[in-house]
Amino acid sequence: PTTLRDFNDVASDARAALDAQYTAAKAAGKTLTFNSAQKNGQPVDFSQFDSRSLAAIALDQSDKFSSEEVFAAKQEMQRRSSSTLMAGLQNGGTKDPAAFAKNLISAYASMSPEERQAAGWSEKLYSATPHSNTPRTRRRPRAYSPRAVPRPTPRVA
Repeated sequence: PTTLRDFNDVASDARAALDAQYTAAKAAGKTLTFNSAQKNGQPVDFSQFDSRSLAAIALDQSDKFSSEEVFAAKQEMQRRSSSTLMAGLQNGGTKDPAAFAKNLISAYASMSPEERQAAGWSEKLYSATPHSNTPRTRRRPRAYSPRAVPRPTPRVA
């Protein structure tokens, strides 16, 4: 099993990456913006951040980020989460809930606890998938019951 890097270290790296974007924007004579409606600045580029780094900004457990940075990171996490769900639905086919559930379980399992928290993916979401193999949600096929089959009426001669 892979050991996850310390989340504070991830947050420090995310802080440094954001600071580099601030520096580059300033060198270009612009300000780094976190709102797409602002047309006169340099928009933040979250594409270089993996989901765990983005989660570090969105959760801000180390208190390293501004409220504007946190809000923008949360929006990006929601966008990525929606994309993941849509891809799972499209790849599984809208008529195959089992394939969608498998895709959802796979996406959930690939996320760190911090990524799940930042994306709003709780244990309830995982448990709600039809084939998550949790005892509460696993459906068992109905057992054959001879009483369920109607018996022919005996003929009287």
